Amino acid sequence: MTAMSLRVATPSFCIGMLLSTLLIASGCVRVEGRRDIASPDGQYVISVFRADPGAMGGYTTIAALRGAKEQFSRLQGEVFASRGEVTINVQWTANREVLLTCSDCDVTRVENRTEHWRDVRIAYRLRADAQ
Repeated sequence: MTAMSLRVATPSFCIGMLLSTLLIASGCVRVEGRRDIASPDGQYVISVFRADPGAMGGYTTIAALRGAKEQFSRLQGEVFASRGEVTINVQWTANREVLLTCSDCDVTRVENRTEHWRDVRIAYRLRADAQ
């Protein structure tokens, strides 16, 4: 018979493992340059921001919608995403219609282009669309 060695994890080890797991799960992505633009009736907000994954890769520029009473989360409401650092102009054309213009977006780098979110219609004017 052999004796087994049992190690008990210390609290600091457990906390370290928990923090490591949370950082990996969140992707360690920083949100930079966030702008919030409210709909004319104040019911919705569209946020435009850059997601910076650090050493894992380059920027992604994102537009995300949410209800005005909802808290911002980079993981929810994404309606547009383009790899790289691009300029997205937002124009609410009605309470439930928004136009996103990106004259420096390369359409081959667009990862998400959603045309409806809840009861909001999203229209786009991208570089290739303007030609």
